[in-house]
Amino acid sequence: FRLYGMPFMGAVLALCLYPTTDPVFWSLLALHVLIWPSAARWLAMRSSDPDRQEHRNLFMEAGIYGLWLPVLTYTPVPSLLLTITCLVNIANVRGLRPVGIGVLWMGAGVALMGLYTGYTPEPVSSIWADLLAFAVIVVYVSITGSVSQTLRIKIASTRAKLKESRAQYEALATKLARYLSPQVYDSIFKGKTTVQLQTYRKKLTVFFSDIKG
Repeated sequence: FRLYGMPFMGAVLALCLYPTTDPVFWSLLALHVLIWPSAARWLAMRSSDPDRQEHRNLFMEAGIYGLWLPVLTYTPVPSLLLTITCLVNIANVRGLRPVGIGVLWMGAGVALMGLYTGYTPEPVSSIWADLLAFAVIVVYVSITGSVSQTLRIKIASTRAKLKESRAQYEALATKLARYLSPQVYDSIFKGKTTVQLQTYRKKLTVFFSDIKG
């Protein structure tokens, strides 16, 4: 979602910044749109636990989003785009509880950039930025809803398959219990013994004996 979504986000932010010439703001735009997507992917790929690193990336990203709010002078539509995108990403990946942590990271970004821009700037609206931001919000929410629906269908299908497999497994276990000793049965179904269809050679000693009396 970063590699494909950031160009649209960058277009909205560039329209909001124009005709500002402050190098700090344009450097932040380059960092966020051009460098951060690849950096986040690199961090996740290099980590021993990519999922956990991606969770950290989301919170760091929330801080970057927070940096933008004072830059945009809290202009309603672009600010709403940033906030919705950030928090929905966290909710999709980590659930609703971590959203609060994301809000704290955004707040930290706002506080940090506020030291540079001031905390009570006058909102400056750009009709083109507002229209593009609104369009991006609509498309983003639509894509998110579509992906969520697809995932729900896949989860329901997977659960049905698991239920069917479990029934087959239980039926097979019941049949095998009739032919195996309790010790062998337990060792197989508790994972102590690996059952494989294979042939192999062994040296055996065979002892024949009669039991008398």
